[in-house]
Amino acid sequence: MYNVTSFRTDAEGIIYICHWTYSNANGSVGSSVTLEAPVDNIIPVEAVTPEMVAGWVVDVLPNTSEDFDAQIAADKARRETEESAVTYIISEDGTYEGIE
Repeated sequence: MYNVTSFRTDAEGIIYICHWTYSNANGSVGSSVTLEAPVDNIIPVEAVTPEMVAGWVVDVLPNTSEDFDAQIAADKARRETEESAVTYIISEDGTYEGIE
């Protein structure tokens, strides 16, 4: 699911930068994207809905939802690997002892 967390407008009220996230059951990714100014049909900020802005963002993103799902899955796998890692230190008797 895409969500625009904030956006900036210029002096004329044209939205030009959107901060967004994409989330699924395993996590989320996000960034910011610059929108191109509309040539016509400028919509006042008061009339803009979250769905409209999210649609504009999705239209200009170079990645697909599937790309983001793969990135989130890779991030989750990396986190799980890091969380399951055990550090060992050498004890006084010369053997290795796992610590958390």
